[in-house]
Amino acid sequence: MLGVHPATLRLWADQGKIRAARTAGGHRRFSIQDVQAFAARKNTESSSSAQMIMHSTLGRTRIEVTDGHASDQTWYRQFDEAAREQQREMGRRLLGLMMQHLNAAGSADDSQAPRAHILRDAQKLGGEYGQAASRQGLSLSDAMRAFLFFRDFMLESVVQMREIAAGGAPDATVTTYRVINGFANEVLISMVAAFQSAAVPGSNA
Repeated sequence: MLGVHPATLRLWADQGKIRAARTAGGHRRFSIQDVQAFAARKNTESSSSAQMIMHSTLGRTRIEVTDGHASDQTWYRQFDEAAREQQREMGRRLLGLMMQHLNAAGSADDSQAPRAHILRDAQKLGGEYGQAASRQGLSLSDAMRAFLFFRDFMLESVVQMREIAAGGAPDATVTTYRVINGFANEVLISMVAAFQSAAVPGSNA
């Protein structure tokens, strides 16, 4: 609901920003009313819905990586710490480009130039994903599994937060899904092309 790692919520409780009750075993418990009120306050304080969505999605992605199912994936275990940090940095850039593309798609400006520029940057980033996967010794299928794992998770998170920001409007949800899915497909295609080029010495395809 808050889009942050549990450690962040514990810190906020210790700082007195949100109420928490302690169980006999020392665990913190939060009332649903307090969490909802805190979430509403955070959203009001946010300078824009885009910033709120990015903050929430990054928090959820961190949870998925540190406490979720990423560590169970064979491709994830092939990344050393330096490669994981590179993946995190590229993930932040990808989310930023995704939000720019989404905002451009909803702009009153009919010009396609901003979206085309953003897509070019996204395709370039997709190439970086492909080259990084090849350097780590992933197969093409594992490289695609890794991208789709985070693509699906980020898509679900962004769509959910956009729906909340739009007051639950179904049309907004469908439009958001289509825009993000088309964006992610372009990144994936570029990733595969770069991976294949990296796997064939001297290839420029």
